[in-house]
Amino acid sequence: MRSLVAAISRSSRAHPFLACLTVATVWTATGFLCAILTNSYRDFAEEWWRLFGSIDIGLGVWLVLDAEAHPLSQLLDRLATSPLTPRAATILKGSIIAVVAFIGSGSLIVLGFHVPSPMLPFMWVTCFFVCAISGVVTWHGVEIVIASRQIGDSTLHVFLYSPGDTKELRTFVRHVTQFAAICTVGYAITLCGTLLARWTAAPERINQVVTFWPMLYIPFCLFMLVYPQMKFRTIIQREKQKLLDVCQGKIDDLLRKSDLTNDDVQKCNAFADFFDKIAKTPDFVLDAGIIMRMISVIVVNAITLFVPREALLQWLQLYVARL
Repeated sequence: MRSLVAAISRSSRAHPFLACLTVATVWTATGFLCAILTNSYRDFAEEWWRLFGSIDIGLGVWLVLDAEAHPLSQLLDRLATSPLTPRAATILKGSIIAVVAFIGSGSLIVLGFHVPSPMLPFMWVTCFFVCAISGVVTWHGVEIVIASRQIGDSTLHVFLYSPGDTKELRTFVRHVTQFAAICTVGYAITLCGTLLARWTAAPERINQVVTFWPMLYIPFCLFMLVYPQMKFRTIIQREKQKLLDVCQGKIDDLLRKSDLTNDDVQKCNAFADFFDKIAKTPDFVLDAGIIMRMISVIVVNAITLFVPREALLQWLQLYVARL
């Protein structure tokens, strides 16, 4: 899978949407071809639609490309020392992907896909593929948290007059909010598909799976979104305080003079204005896009977590019926 991801990533740097569409289309077409050859077309088509299979594949590929193509390691090299050796990072990454892939696919496969027996292997492989993608997403979230911690604990050269506008920090946060937004949309669609699917297992088992994964992934997604901001706030406040201390020192030195000249008064006023401007700069790495993505992620995750499953299922069934 790693070689497949690398090949797709290299060929789609300029056109990620095209890569996602291509993989989703080819995978879906393969499924429908298998269904036609095994006389399972109608049942497979309905179940694939209920599971939002094509959308899950497309969004999953987008997330993997976003995670693998983003120069997080190079960015971290410029900002802080990574706590993980390359070998340790590879082992941890492989372990996380394997655990999520096997546990995730196992928890869904035991629910029983509502398709004829000849199509079950294709559904199992698809399930494992999507869960392996979830493993890559999970690893990248862990990588973001580790990098945020290291950057927050490091001595960083920031933009002097507005630390919150430091290019590297802004690039990092924009990536995090974009990744969290895509992850949230993808998970919400996956949850809807899990609710709509005609599983063959007992309702109690289905309810356990539908309850377990949101309780795990939604807090993780929110933590991945908020934690970098909190760590970077420490850097910004620290650097702002250094500059404010310098300004305050200059003002105090001027005010200690027994005979202030007009030039001294003007300097004092200039330092006071500068002090005020620095104090008013934001303590977080924010812009309009970052704010909108953060709000969207929090709102969608809150709806996903707190809206009763029965109400959500009724709405989805009504929506599917209209289509």
